[in-house]
Amino acid sequence: MKLDDLLRQESATLPNFRFRAHASFDKNPQFAALVLGLLEDYTALEQAVGIPTYAPESTPYHRLEGNEQSIAHIATQFRHRLGLGSGPILNLFAAVEEIGLKVLRWDIPIPEFFGLSAYSLNQGAFVLVNTHNINIERQLFTLAHEIGHLILHRDDYEDKLISQGIKQEETAREAVANYFASHLLVSQDALSRAVNEFTNIIDLKAHFRVSYTMMLMRLEQMGKLNYGDAIQKIRGAYKRQHGKSLPKNQEIEPALKEPDFPLNQRFTKLVWKALESGKVSEL
Repeated sequence: MKLDDLLRQESATLPNFRFRAHASFDKNPQFAALVLGLLEDYTALEQAVGIPTYAPESTPYHRLEGNEQSIAHIATQFRHRLGLGSGPILNLFAAVEEIGLKVLRWDIPIPEFFGLSAYSLNQGAFVLVNTHNINIERQLFTLAHEIGHLILHRDDYEDKLISQGIKQEETAREAVANYFASHLLVSQDALSRAVNEFTNIIDLKAHFRVSYTMMLMRLEQMGKLNYGDAIQKIRGAYKRQHGKSLPKNQEIEPALKEPDFPLNQRFTKLVWKALESGKVSEL
């Protein structure tokens, strides 16, 4: 705890903040205070140990139609920035933390809230990923999606928790971020090779370490299938096999395992480094 935290009386505000909005966020001061505290603590730790803040370069795109090739290229460039090739990504959380992106995975019991991102000139970029009853595959997609917003929609970040803007405009931005995320997680070069090696969706999703819905999205982008028809077939097969409907938040096996994706490793390392250097003290 910093002395300023104990003395602060004014309501929490968030610098240059944007997120995939939930209708109740702007009416939830506890949530705003939580996010502000996480932002400030993470930045304070970076400053304490002398690590500069980081944000990815910004290249604005607000509509998907006609820009698919450019957005896919930006995703490829970010892969290069991470030092990755075109193949499956072992752990995107670790990869982005390695280059300095502030990422926290936190248990936040808000329905239909998956994550958010923040940016400021002073604090750099920050991504919060909700872990509450959310599988690893969905958490990874949230991270990739929010990185897409940070790169492609930097001019949308505002100084407060905002509700969604004009629905049509927000829908267009979401499509852009989704497309970026899909190409970041599954590169076109690797997928073009893999469709000739693997015979079904389950093998493909296991190979690329993504969700079955993510895999269907990429195959539809390639013109290999219709997403709606394919997902109905998968759900139908699951119900016939298990005698019940496939839950919306459940991943088809083989699913990624939580122990293989340790929580908040960079943040934890900064805490220990600050403690060892005397910048913070034990309780």
